[in-house]
Amino acid sequence: EIAPSKGDQADIMNLTVKVKEKLTGAISVGGGFASDDGLFASSEIIQRNLFGRGQTLGVKGYFGQEAQRYVASFTEPWLFDRHIIAGIDVYNWLREYNDFTKDATGMRLRTGYPFGNYSRLNVYYTLENADVTDVDEDASAYIKSQEGKLLKSSITVGMERDTTDHPFMPTRGSINAISSEFSSQYLGSDTDFIKSEVRSGWYFPIYKKLVGFVKGEFGYIDETDPDNPVPIYENFFLGGINSLRAWKWGDVGPKDDQGEIIGGRTYGLATVELLFPLVEKLGIRGVGFFDAGNVYTDIDDFSVTDFRTDAGAGIRWSSPFGPLRIEWGYNLDPEPGEDRSRWQFSAGAFF
Repeated sequence: EIAPSKGDQADIMNLTVKVKEKLTGAISVGGGFASDDGLFASSEIIQRNLFGRGQTLGVKGYFGQEAQRYVASFTEPWLFDRHIIAGIDVYNWLREYNDFTKDATGMRLRTGYPFGNYSRLNVYYTLENADVTDVDEDASAYIKSQEGKLLKSSITVGMERDTTDHPFMPTRGSINAISSEFSSQYLGSDTDFIKSEVRSGWYFPIYKKLVGFVKGEFGYIDETDPDNPVPIYENFFLGGINSLRAWKWGDVGPKDDQGEIIGGRTYGLATVELLFPLVEKLGIRGVGFFDAGNVYTDIDDFSVTDFRTDAGAGIRWSSPFGPLRIEWGYNLDPEPGEDRSRWQFSAGAFF
């Protein structure tokens, strides 16, 4: 309610604005199925206006068959009375790979500065203690050498620009991001590397409700000290619903002498999609896609002619329970022992 009153001068009026604040705390519980993590459940407790100061405090949990994540976060949206976002995350992240398990506990300090209408500069400091356990008895000597704990202390600088018109069902706009992570003994880290990635995806209307999407990604890890090699879990892996959809998560990349996927230090990925409405009122959309990409031991091995390719189709639904994706990818050039096709599922709320 706006209540006017007479001001100190004849040409000045006071306006008193009466505001009733909505509830800013929330508790949520969800679940679903993802082809990368299997069945999962998630929960979150969050307060978006802590002590009436606009700060956010939250605790989240994710419990999947292949991964578990626990995060406690605090965010200050207006640091030093300037539009500088600052925060801290304390987390535990367990991920099961094909031949080992990574169990990491860490802390991340983050800050961001929005500029323009769509862009933001981000800076992170990460301190993480990672433990590689449950190594298979039949694993190669390389994978067994990764067993044990390593401390990572790194700084990441990145910039992103998002001009899309919807977070899950966009029809136009682009998402562009570039980041570089610097891990060094000078920061107290047990590893020395620079990990850089660039992504660019563009949505554009083609005809009526028909929407096109093209995306390209590239990543490179520079091992700055050969005496401190890059841990296997920092390598790039492809496969899964967000990259090469005819393969399981992490099933595309260089192999060791026993034929196990160990990831690589360079990757490239290209995606082309055609999106069209199926039941527009319910937010259901169809998609046809083509993926191409691969992971390489080093940048000198990078070659577009070696990209693995797939094509397929699927359905996406912006459901009341969160985004849902069902997609089928067909391997266009399978190697011996590989599946010809694969279904990919993703449902429920993620963070």
